[in-house]
Amino acid sequence: MFNSVYINHGMKKIFLLSFLISFAINGQEIVTNDSLQITFKRSKEAAKFFNANQSNKVKGDELKKILIRCKIKSLNDKPVDINAFSLIDTKNKVRYRIADYMGYKGFSIGIPPESNKLLKTQLLNKRGKPWPDVPKYDPSVPDSFEAYNFDGYQNIEIPTNFSINKNKPKISVVYYGPTTLRRFTSDMFFVILNELQNPKLEFYYKHEKIADIEID
Repeated sequence: MFNSVYINHGMKKIFLLSFLISFAINGQEIVTNDSLQITFKRSKEAAKFFNANQSNKVKGDELKKILIRCKIKSLNDKPVDINAFSLIDTKNKVRYRIADYMGYKGFSIGIPPESNKLLKTQLLNKRGKPWPDVPKYDPSVPDSFEAYNFDGYQNIEIPTNFSINKNKPKISVVYYGPTTLRRFTSDMFFVILNELQNPKLEFYYKHEKIADIEID
């Protein structure tokens, strides 16, 4: 029942003039077993359409987009595995993959945020060549999302449509390469299904709970 929905990607290349907006600070902090210091800052329902902090837009009433903002510090100076983060709905027994990620180091004026987005499936044109202006397909870069499955939970990954032609969709699930940043603010966007009503949401890194998520 989850195969008929997807999110659309903003095809226009945009260099962002990004200012980190000060939200009310939650400040909940954990140190994970593999030496990540994660400070949960804020969660909220995000705008469905493209803006400076999102590269994807969501159409229709089937989906809802959620922003989770946190500060991350690698205490052992190793890259951060963004794919290890997930959003759990404990009521409906589903686990959501990140749909969009942006990483910022301080206040980035005129500098695009880190994303490192990759395709799970290769998108080709009619001549069998890689489709232009989409993230890279590189199977040598591992995707760890399914390495941290939860028993009894169904994984949900909403694919992205990279085509501007409604009749010729170019669809792939995305994941993320290792971060180049070691201390940064992270905006993670999750797309959840509205048909799964009254969700009880929790934010996880691997199998370690970071925070309960409430949408305001």
